[in-house]
Amino acid sequence: MTDRNRDGHITRRELGRVGLGFALAIGSAGAGVRTARAEEEALVNEVADNAALVQALSYVNQSPVEGANCGNCAIYLGGSATKGKCGLFQKGVVLSTGHCASWSKKST
Repeated sequence: MTDRNRDGHITRRELGRVGLGFALAIGSAGAGVRTARAEEEALVNEVADNAALVQALSYVNQSPVEGANCGNCAIYLGGSATKGKCGLFQKGVVLSTGHCASWSKKST
């Protein structure tokens, strides 16, 4: 049985199926955007793709070295915010109180 009427035009049933498929495609694309956005807002040590780099750089959320933290590092792109992007990580953000082996004093 076909979902076209005798004139060859699309019936409401076929239009509904096409619309449902389109809605599902849009919904799953939106889920991918939400996942990517969540990765961008997550801390770098919470993003699975960063695990090897986090380990290699010995990144921690709380600096064990007095006066040396992400907030005053040359690679920190977050300005004065409590968390922001780091030039070393493509996904996620670091805390301004964090620290890693690549810390380099920001020039003033």
